[in-house]
Amino acid sequence: FVVAIAGVIMYAMITDNSSYTSWESLEIYDNITNAQFVRTNDGYIAYNSDGAEKHLSDGSLAWNISFVLNDPMAAECGGYAIFAERGGQSVHVTDGSGSNHYFSVSERIEEVCISGQGISAVRTNAGDSDQIYLYDLNGNLLLDLKTDVKKSGFPITMALSQDGKKLITSYYEVGQENKGWLTFYNFGEVGQNYSDKIVGSFSYDENFVVDIRILNDSRVAVFYAKGCDLYKLREVPELLTSLTFEGGIDAICDSGNGFAIAKTEMGGSTAILRYDLNGKEISQINSSIGFDTISLENDELIMTIDDSCVIYKKDGTEKIRTRFNDIVCLVYPNNGKAEYTVVGEKCTERIRLRTLKEDAAVTVE
Repeated sequence: FVVAIAGVIMYAMITDNSSYTSWESLEIYDNITNAQFVRTNDGYIAYNSDGAEKHLSDGSLAWNISFVLNDPMAAECGGYAIFAERGGQSVHVTDGSGSNHYFSVSERIEEVCISGQGISAVRTNAGDSDQIYLYDLNGNLLLDLKTDVKKSGFPITMALSQDGKKLITSYYEVGQENKGWLTFYNFGEVGQNYSDKIVGSFSYDENFVVDIRILNDSRVAVFYAKGCDLYKLREVPELLTSLTFEGGIDAICDSGNGFAIAKTEMGGSTAILRYDLNGKEISQINSSIGFDTISLENDELIMTIDDSCVIYKKDGTEKIRTRFNDIVCLVYPNNGKAEYTVVGEKCTERIRLRTLKEDAAVTVE
């Protein structure tokens, strides 16, 4: 009997069957001007051309750094963050304590990413060739991968594993037979046994991989125009499954538990398909509204457009549909199942969702 009661309580804690109709503000504070935002595991980073700052989920400031980057780009992993000037040569890295490590490269920067160990990957373009450099936290060069555009094609994107030992690149080769190439590098002990540390290479006829998402230590999802391939990756990649999407892909989001894609249906509606780490479909959400952003947060899918937001539960049912006081950039849950942080263009607000019963009680009072 005790075990049964405990099971019921645990199920009630895990399964949120509440529907919410409104929200109340708990705290509000201003953002830096003209900010862009990056979601982190414990909050978010706001950055602009003058610097960056990290806020924790409770709104407190974790660190801030200053720099001058005319067109900044950013990436974050495991507490480390990298900032670079798009088309420029400057790179800034912080280790999460507010320190600002600076180094520069000799070519135009096209893309950056960083590992949870502070290893940075910087992809540059020099016209007829491109380089991918790997640096440690202090800017010491660890590795230099050079690719000839005429032989290997144009670089599209790349991804770096959390441990900094695996790099995945996407190129598109233009010639008699146009094709994309997906290449897996392993810089660890296993990779030393392979030529150029390449532990896997896959061709995509007349397609090219436009996005690479490392979901966790053993799963990688790669996306092309109308499909997705899911790879198992410990040391050497193994293709698990391939998915095809009618009409193509409009947006992608992921979490450590899986990923989701959004696509436009006939008539203009939006379909969002959720998948687990093995490529099994979990749910399909059909929405009559468009979206600016979609994100996966724990077991919830969050859609935003302008100042509006819709949150869906894991089974696809709607948790709340509401509007905020600012153009929405990020929405994510805090510790409580009804508490969220809403990051807007001008300000950030911590809120608590309210049920219809709570609203009625407030009205009576």
